[in-house]
Parts: sequence; C-alpha cells; structure tokens
Amino acid sequence: MRTIAESNQRAKDMCANGYRYLYGGKGQDYTTGLVNSLHSMYPSHVPLEEALKDADKGYKAIDCSGFLCDVLGIGNMGSAQIRSTAVKRLSVSKANAREGMAIWKSGHVAYVGEGLKIYEASSTKTDMRVSSWEERAGAFTELLIVKGSALAESDDPAKGANPYPIPTRTIKYVAGNTMKGDDVRWVQLELVEAGYNIEIDGSFGPASNEALLAFQASCKISVDGKCGPDTRQHLIANGPVGMAVVNPYPMPTRTIYYVPGGTMKGDDVRWVQFALVQSGASIEIDGSFGPASNKALLAYQEANGLEVDGRCGPATRQSLQDNSVATSQTYTVQGGDTLWGIAESLLGNGSRYGEIMALSGISSTDIVVGQVLTVPAA
Repeated sequence: MRTIAESNQRAKDMCANGYRYLYGGKGQDYTTGLVNSLHSMYPSHVPLEEALKDADKGYKAIDCSGFLCDVLGIGNMGSAQIRSTAVKRLSVSKANAREGMAIWKSGHVAYVGEGLKIYEASSTKTDMRVSSWEERAGAFTELLIVKGSALAESDDPAKGANPYPIPTRTIKYVAGNTMKGDDVRWVQLELVEAGYNIEIDGSFGPASNEALLAFQASCKISVDGKCGPDTRQHLIANGPVGMAVVNPYPMPTRTIYYVPGGTMKGDDVRWVQFALVQSGASIEIDGSFGPASNKALLAYQEANGLEVDGRCGPATRQSLQDNSVATSQTYTVQGGDTLWGIAESLLGNGSRYGEIMALSGISSTDIVVGQVLTVPAA
C-alpha cells in the first residue's frame, strides 16, 4: 500500500512517462505479441490496428484498473471487483471527493489525485489522461474508498452479506430453459454489487448473462458466461492476490470413501476433492470419488496424523476444513509461460501443474498471455 503522497506522485509519473493504455495490460512490456494475444482474448476491447500503434516502442501496457491498483499499491483487481469490495461508496461531488479515492463508472475506474485532478488510463485513443475535476468528474457515477488503500480505515466492504445460498452448480444462460432459484439470486446480487444494473429475480435471463460476461471480461478471466468455481471466487471478491480460496461446494454430511464398482458421486464429493487439491493433491474435481481421489485421501490422512482408512468422516473433514485456510495466489500468464514452468517456478515441482488447472477451473493445458491462474499455496 502506498501513502496518499506516494500515490499522487505515482499517478503523475505513470501518466507522464512510459505507460500506454491497453485493455488487459497490468504493467507488461507493450509488445506486438501481447497485443495479438489480448486481441484474441478480447477482440471487442482491443482493436488491433489502434492497439498496435504503440507496440514495440519501449512502453509498458496498462489498463484502467491496473493503473489504479498500481497507483494505490494494492493487488490487481478488475474495475467491477474494485467497486464490489470498496470500503465506502459516495456520490460524485466535490464535497465528497478526497485525494486517494477512486472515481468509478461501469466498466471504468480512475484515481483522484492532488488538487482533485483525475488521473486515468483512459483508452487506446487517449492513452494516459489527466483532467481537472470540473472537466471530467461528470462522466463518473461513484467515488470509492478502495479496500487496502491508504484512505481505508478498515477492510470491511460497503456491501452487506449475501443472504442467498452460494451456488453448488454452474449458473449459466440457457435459452428456452432459464435457470432459476435462490442460488441464481446469489449470482445476481453479487453482480449488482459489482455495479451491473440487473434485477435480482432468481431467473438467469439475457440481462444477467450480459452482466456476467461483462464481469468476467473486467476480471480478465474466461469469458464463457458460466458462473462456476472460478467466477464465484471473483464475485466473492476476496481479492485476486493472496486470496483465501473458499470451498464453493457443500461440506459432506455423509462419509465419503472409494467404492469399487459403485463410485460415490455428488457436489459433496467435489468438496472433498477441492479440499484435497488445496492441500497439494493433483486430482480432478469431477464429483466422482474414484481411485485417484482415494489415493489422495489416503496420502492426506497419513501426512496429517489421521487414521489411514480412506474414509472422509468427521475427523478427516475437520482436518481438511482447518487446512483450507491456507491461502492461494493468482498468477498472470506472461509470454513464453507453460503450466509446467509456472508450477516449477511457484510450487517447486512442475508436475503439480494439475493443481493449478483444478483451482483455475480450466481443462486445457493451453494458456495465453494475460490469463489469470489460481495457484495453491506452495
């Protein structure tokens, strides 16, 4: 975290020297390869011809949320997460404004600096921009005290607790067969807290789908319109760096164990698998307790001084829950990265790449520059 004086100076320096706007940029070298990669991921946000004008000229690439997080000295979040986790939200007025605040509108965020000037990574057309309050403030809808910033007196977000049950299924838009329920309301409320104007009606229709796609794009995660474990974590918005990974599945109320020829299945099995992955196992979180899950459970029980019986009953569940407080980290894929290389660098063992895949909710080993992966504690 930077002090307000340090943030003010950082905003001035970044707007004056060496940075150019690029959607998905978080301080990487602004190269043709990076532009092509981000364009393939976000074609509507990264217009190729416009974005290439600053490539390979020695600049650093930055987008609006990357700029704000750098200026404040906090971990990277998308603009929607910044709004969702804000400690305080205020209407836009000069009376409410203070140096060190963020100023926000849906899809964009900027920094309020010295003299209430507004500093921002604006667009590929205007790049880095500094404006007077009178010139620019009217374009925004809220002032934010950002969690983790110098102005934040606590880390308690302005949003209240979500009263609806967190989904244990993947929520998505299905034309002609709309998904409904209180778990859909959970998703909708989190999207509303992130700044999207939709109804919390428990019916996941086109408007909810559009908001979910926009949120995923803001967070630079897979824009697939599916609210699975990874998207749920970003909606919960514990923060993308060093965040505690909350197990999104229901804790078992039965004993989970391997039954040859009669495999136990369900979301409570996924809870066990997810907890085992957090503890270092390299298994699929597929809801089917087969030989690989059994082997991982036996290894966990032995490593943690439990009865090695392959049965996830009360004692093993409690141990898994206690160990789940171990934090994870996120990693943004750079040019030349492979999953094996990332696992070897961050976890000390390349063969642990499967854990990264499981926590990141991906099924392919193909990764692209700018993709955000969740990596377990080493």
